[in-house]
Amino acid sequence: MNAIEIDKALTDIVLEKYSECENRLRAIDKSLKTERKAIQIELGMYGLCLRAGLLYYTTGKREDTLRHFLRQGKMIFSKFPKILQAYENANNEEQLILVAALRQEAFMRDQFSDKNQEDYKKAQDLGCVEEAFELKIKTNTLNAVYKAWEEWRKKEKIYFNMFG
Repeated sequence: MNAIEIDKALTDIVLEKYSECENRLRAIDKSLKTERKAIQIELGMYGLCLRAGLLYYTTGKREDTLRHFLRQGKMIFSKFPKILQAYENANNEEQLILVAALRQEAFMRDQFSDKNQEDYKKAQDLGCVEEAFELKIKTNTLNAVYKAWEEWRKKEKIYFNMFG
């Protein structure tokens, strides 16, 4: 499997989750404000995975996007020693596959998950119920994406068990 196929498969996972979430939002009664808000937050997180993690909406070829990510590999993987070691030991072609398989999750974990989890704990400690509610949804949504990506990588035998 090449880097473009990996990128497409992982993107498709998020697009499917996004679509399912949109359908749930359309189906829920507008009077159910809290439930609608929860689904809207979840939808926003799937959108964030597409925009920030995958750079899905960029113009141009996906291969160009992946090559751009390749230039950032050491920086992005620096907080994940196991991945960084694999990246540094790989040839150029294998580095591109590794980037396609792991870069989006490494970026999302570093930029969003860690902060959301810290903020969630603070909100709970301070008794900020609404903020904790939103942060829990954000955290759970990202964890669901990571789990789906990991299941796919494991099934395909492509750089699985690299986070943790």
